[in-house]
Amino acid sequence: MTEIRIRNADSAISMTLGDIDFTSIDDVIPMLRRWGIYESDSGEIDVDVLNGSFRIEEGEAYFEVTFEVSS
Repeated sequence: MTEIRIRNADSAISMTLGDIDFTSIDDVIPMLRRWGIYESDSGEIDVDVLNGSFRIEEGEAYFEVTFEVSS
């Protein structure tokens, strides 16, 4: 399983969304686009600006989705 995290591109702190089979990584961003994302501080997030990448930090690897909040 691969951990999926999400964070605002302006923040250093990510939150875990869950775990997914590695072969299903391609489905993460399309699913988030279908369901939408709402951040309590910023409101609804523009899902067209989601980006994903694998991250390695302190000996830990995960797939991270980032989003930007338009002003």
